[in-house]
Amino acid sequence: MLENSETRDEILSDSRDALDSLSAYFTKLRDITFSNVEQIPLNATRFSVRDMLEDVIAKTHLPSCKSVEIKIIPDDDITINADFIHLSNIMSNLIENSIKYSSDNVEIDIDYRITDNLATISVTDNGFGISAKDISHIFDKYYRVPSHNDVPGMGLGLTYIKMLVEAHNGTINVSSKPGQGSAFTITIPQT
Repeated sequence: MLENSETRDEILSDSRDALDSLSAYFTKLRDITFSNVEQIPLNATRFSVRDMLEDVIAKTHLPSCKSVEIKIIPDDDITINADFIHLSNIMSNLIENSIKYSSDNVEIDIDYRITDNLATISVTDNGFGISAKDISHIFDKYYRVPSHNDVPGMGLGLTYIKMLVEAHNGTINVSSKPGQGSAFTITIPQT
């Protein structure tokens, strides 16, 4: 195996991706233990939203049992000031949820823009959707939509996302209809 450079490079790449995922998981666990968002350490830098999204999409595990189409809507790019790793984790979690909570044909649209010093990123899917009574609880720690308990999860992902968005002094909103999908929109102030 060591003599075949193509195989070796593939294994090393897969190992790097697995270590990145494990590192992101431990970061999530660390951050979720903080009692308030002011304690979450941020390393804000300027970066391209499109490049970040393309990187997240490239690293997303696509299940072989589903057809997944992820589209980045704008052709142009914007740069924002935020914590690159945390925002990547937010986007990764939203995309993974869109895939998990959808049928076999998954369509995800990602839109972004800056208006009045607010960066807005939306992830819209054609998934199962969320009822109005569940929407008010989805950001609660350990809450899982009862009708989707057959989908693996711990009920921490959306809690984590909300904490990270609030650590950026931002907001997260969701609109959803059962059977029609969901749209999660985050806004992060830009200075």
